[in-house]
Amino acid sequence: MKVLKITLVATIILVTCLSFAACTSADESKISADGVWQYVEVEGGVSLTAVKKMEADMTVPATVDGKTVVSLGEKLFVEVDDGSAKKSNAGVYRENTTLKTLTILADIKEIPNMCFYYCTALEEVVFPDSLESVAPFAFFNCSALKSVTLPEKTNSIGEYSFRQCLSLETVTINYAGDACVTIGDKAFYNLDEKVSKDEQYFINPKLTIYVKNIELYDADALEAKRIETKEMSYKYWEEYVKADIVKQK
Repeated sequence: MKVLKITLVATIILVTCLSFAACTSADESKISADGVWQYVEVEGGVSLTAVKKMEADMTVPATVDGKTVVSLGEKLFVEVDDGSAKKSNAGVYRENTTLKTLTILADIKEIPNMCFYYCTALEEVVFPDSLESVAPFAFFNCSALKSVTLPEKTNSIGEYSFRQCLSLETVTINYAGDACVTIGDKAFYNLDEKVSKDEQYFINPKLTIYVKNIELYDADALEAKRIETKEMSYKYWEEYVKADIVKQK
């Protein structure tokens, strides 16, 4: 009986502590003085977690309320149905048809997962020189995006990161390292749900990918590296090379 009571008390204490921690974490979110950003303080500065005032042309500042912006939160520019529409599905993502251009002044290292998911009006993004990676699904279905220029430090492009970017015509990769940029599965593919499953996914036919060291993207060299390292990134690059869309910058 004593053991049962002790266990019950311990459980209550644990639940209380977890609830308190959750509330404390939620309470730590702040709204910027200009009312545009929601953010949390992290090591080295702040991380932007939500956009409170979405506009067509936006800039991610280097600082917010005098604190350095060090990262962007996942799904930062994603619109969520709040249930106010006549035909709504509260809590489900919907198209962001407001955002058109974005300049990132903050020295961030990553565009996080689903950051611009379904930003269907987005036409242009200017990245900071500090950018190292684009996470999976980052620009999924940004159907108005026409061109992307990745800085010299960007050496990783996640799976599905630019999938369904139907208008995308040029991607310029400025990475000048001695190895291929790591790329995930179907990063630059589109999807046609009207055809059979075997034919649904296809490489964006409008796209040209410009790279600095074209010799690294030779089909035979990529195949050899894939066999040697067993890294699928080389196979994915092979697909784009065989489609004749990878060109020397």
